[in-house]
Amino acid sequence: MNLESKVLILIIFGVEQYIYRAMSRGASGFRLKSSEPEELLGAVHAVAEGAAALSPRIARRVIDKLRGIDTASLNQAQGLVQSVTAREREVLALVGASLTNAEIAARLVLTKATVEGHMTAIMLKLGARNRVDAALTAYRAGIVSP
Repeated sequence: MNLESKVLILIIFGVEQYIYRAMSRGASGFRLKSSEPEELLGAVHAVAEGAAALSPRIARRVIDKLRGIDTASLNQAQGLVQSVTAREREVLALVGASLTNAEIAARLVLTKATVEGHMTAIMLKLGARNRVDAALTAYRAGIVSP
């Protein structure tokens, strides 16, 4: 017997901030209180079986929000990456592929100090706090794949 709680939230209107917060804390579904009784019953059964249950209007809002975040993140990353030189882009791609400075130097036939200089320039141009930030920007911009 599975004693894990399943949560279906009934709301009067779809305020996105509440939806995202509740979903991040484990809610499995949202339905508007104005939904038809059959829809509510179907949502209860879906959540009980481990599925997600979002009303079509709420699902549309969530999808639109996620698309907006992805597009904004992509556009911002691509804009930042345009500021780096071609050589810095090569270094950034290798950082995104998890290579160390020494490995990047060997791959590109550079000195380790030269790679470190490129990394300093890249991080300044991208506003990155560290290599991970720089690698994430490279990933978001499509320079490297996960």
